[in-house]
Amino acid sequence: MTVDESKALNKGAQVYWRGDATDSGIITETSWDAVTIAWNNGQSARVYHGDMREIHKHRQSRTPVTPTEPTPLRRSTKPRHTTKSSKIRDASCVQYS
Repeated sequence: MTVDESKALNKGAQVYWRGDATDSGIITETSWDAVTIAWNNGQSARVYHGDMREIHKHRQSRTPVTPTEPTPLRRSTKPRHTTKSSKIRDASCVQYS
């Protein structure tokens, strides 16, 4: 979060380290230069407003990526027009025994 967002935090606001929902904390004190955060792991930290870049007010949603099946190739329904050059190219691929 930015310095201005950090200064606007109120006591009791929930915050998240790097937006991770499993690593959250509660603002327990605010002052003109810093906030104190009681983290859910039992630790407490005083963090200056300028150092709040990795702390987010909202948790980031982590939508799991589900593998999808590859899209099958489609054959064109349009008739294939052969030109003289394509006939020559196709004939050069033929091997004689």
